[in-house]
Amino acid sequence: MVNAEMYREKLNYIHNNPCTVKWQLAERSEDYLHSSASNYISGYGIYDVELTY
Repeated sequence: MVNAEMYREKLNYIHNNPCTVKWQLAERSEDYLHSSASNYISGYGIYDVELTY
């Protein structure tokens, strides 16, 4: 990753991908079981997320 903006862009893409028309795996990114989005939003999720920069 080149910079923080690119990092956020890629992270948003990954989090929103299950919600796209193509996949329709969840209505909201934080509702998709295997997404780390819920951890980023609320601090809780089924997976621990460790942020390192």
